[in-house]
Amino acid sequence: MKNTIKARSTANSLIKAGELIDVLEVSKLTLQDRLLFNELLRNCWNNISSDEEHAIHKSELTHIDKNLSRLEDSISRLIATQLRLRVMRDGDSFSRTMAFLTTVDNCVRDDGFIYYKLNSDVVEVVKNSNVFARIKIDIMYAMGSKYSLALYEVLAKRVNLEFKQFEDFDLETLRSILGVSHGKLTSWNHLRDRCLQRAVDEVNLLTDIGCAFQIIKSGRRISTVRLLWWGKDLSAQKEAMKAREAHSVVRKSKQSEYIVANARDDA
Repeated sequence: MKNTIKARSTANSLIKAGELIDVLEVSKLTLQDRLLFNELLRNCWNNISSDEEHAIHKSELTHIDKNLSRLEDSISRLIATQLRLRVMRDGDSFSRTMAFLTTVDNCVRDDGFIYYKLNSDVVEVVKNSNVFARIKIDIMYAMGSKYSLALYEVLAKRVNLEFKQFEDFDLETLRSILGVSHGKLTSWNHLRDRCLQRAVDEVNLLTDIGCAFQIIKSGRRISTVRLLWWGKDLSAQKEAMKAREAHSVVRKSKQSEYIVANARDDA
């Protein structure tokens, strides 16, 4: 059995296979869609290797969005989502495209269950995965944009690597793993100002991981971005926890504002 599938989700964290974090391409998803993606994964994780239907009550998803009609929209987008992942096969690297879900039965009543089934290809990826991130639930919900959540997951996958504290990404790969929609934020200045810098600032403020980035030029052209990361010391972790607690109050009182702001992430 591979390492990832042996890891257990807890009340405070979820396990996410590395292949589902470093996604080369994904259909346009909002922050709420990505939170739902994670919650569906978390809900079935400890029984994910079985080819069966899973169930989650809608009441368990109201902390994503209390407006269940918007939740219905997120479900529709997840059903249509196509993931393009990097996978290994016979010693070679491949790009594989797959759906996340195959079926979803969503109870018409607001107090009912959602029954869903993961694509068998996603299950196989998880079964064969050796690298994963443990995503902390309170940090996941503290993130104010889809870019911040994506960056946090990318760093959570890497922060415990013993001999690696940075990684270089070409601009197209960076856009992909941060969830920038195709054709959006095509210039470096827009990518930096509207996506990367904001995500780095939020991760530094609210998580237990510190991060920074450096640009690498090829001639006069920016060709590569180096992401650097480190685990925060106990004092810095406590400061981040305080910031999350304050952020949680704001998030609960202004949830609709976050939804509107998230809809403009790619503007």
